[in-house]
Order: sequence, then structure tokens, then C-alpha cells
Amino acid sequence: MGKTSKEDLANIVGQRLKELRKAKTDLGQKDVADKIGITKQALSSYESGRHLPDQTILIDLAKYYGCTADYLYGLTEKMNPSSTDYSKRDSVNRLLHSLDMVAEDEGDFLADSIANTINSLSLNNGNPQRRNLIECMGQLFYSFAEYIEMSTSYGKYLSEKVSTNGLTADDIAVKLAHISGFDDIYSIIDDIRRAGISSVLTFSVNAKKALRIRAGQRTGSKKSLKMTEFEEQFKEMLDKED
Repeated sequence: MGKTSKEDLANIVGQRLKELRKAKTDLGQKDVADKIGITKQALSSYESGRHLPDQTILIDLAKYYGCTADYLYGLTEKMNPSSTDYSKRDSVNRLLHSLDMVAEDEGDFLADSIANTINSLSLNNGNPQRRNLIECMGQLFYSFAEYIEMSTSYGKYLSEKVSTNGLTADDIAVKLAHISGFDDIYSIIDDIRRAGISSVLTFSVNAKKALRIRAGQRTGSKKSLKMTEFEEQFKEMLDKED
């Protein structure tokens, strides 16, 4: 194995820094540089591979992006080596057992959906709303399961009524009213939308500025808006455009 030159190492670090900034934060170089305490020009030189950051700065960048220094150096493809053996987790074993209870294509689709969701969350370690989104995801799964159980039990109940010729219009109306009144899922989806909007406003300086200007034009006001006022006006604007 040939010896890695300083130029090659600088290119590896630069490529990974650039990928992380775009994948994990969608921030500009100045935004990241300000958080690390370096100049935009310095970060640009690191990302382009013109210069190799010293060890202190590289560690700060690794902490900010939620990865290891070895990952930035190209010594590993794992951003965060984990000592957790998930094969021994009861929750994972329950998930695998549950996948065996559905058709193979359905299990593959569900597993891919969950994996894609987790992967998206893992790429946003710096996202200030990541924890809220994780909790919303869990609540959505639980509420959806509750909704399926409720609708299934109601279906069985009505089927039994039909089999005994005892089904009445009132029976159907009561069960459908319960189904229609189940609004937990809608509430959680609203929470997810709010978390997403809040994430943009908090995490992307350029998006925050653009949205504030748009809201100001719409309301005819030039004053700066508080976060809560802005979110309310932005939500109202989205509702009218739907």
C-alpha cells in the first residue's frame, strides 16, 4: 500500500467536509465557518482540498457534523462507530418477528420505509428539530397502529351483526362516527409540519430571510416579526395557497 500524501489527504478531507455540509445542514460555508470560529475563506480552502485543517479545527468540525475524525480522514466509512449490538435488542427482535407476519413484499416495503426514515434522521444530527421529528415519527406509528386496530375491530363487529341479521343504521353510524372522530394522526402530522418549518427557520439563515421577506410583502409590514408571529403568518399563507 502506497503512502498517502498530504495533498491526497487534504482532498479526502475536503470532499467529506463538503458532502457533510450539504447533506447534513444545507448551510452555506459562512454559516458553518461562523459556528466553528473560522473564516469562510478558511473553510472554502479545506473543502476544496487546497489546505488541510489542523487537528484542533478538524476535531471541531467532526463534533459539529456528528462524525469521527477517522471518518473525515477517510479511514472508515462509518460516521459513528456504534458498540450497540442491535441483534440483542428486544425492540429489534419484535420488529423482525412482526415483518414475518406479513407478505414478503409488504415486509420489504415497510422495512425500506423505516430504514429510509432513520437514515434521513441520522443525516441531520445538527438539525435542532431532529428530536422532535423522531418523537413525532414514533407517535405517528403508535397512532396509526391504534387506528388500524380500531377500524379492524369495528369491521369485525359489523360483520358479526350482518351474519345475525342484526345490523342497523345506528350501528353503522356510531362506528363511522368513531372512525371519523379519530384525529390523532392529523394532529401529529401538523406537529411534523411545524417541526419542519421551525427547522428551516432556525437552521437555514437564507431560507429564514427569504420567508420573512415574503411574509412581510404579503402583510404589507416592514417590521421584523417574532418567531411565533412569523410562523402563524407563514402557515396562513400556506393554507391559502393549498
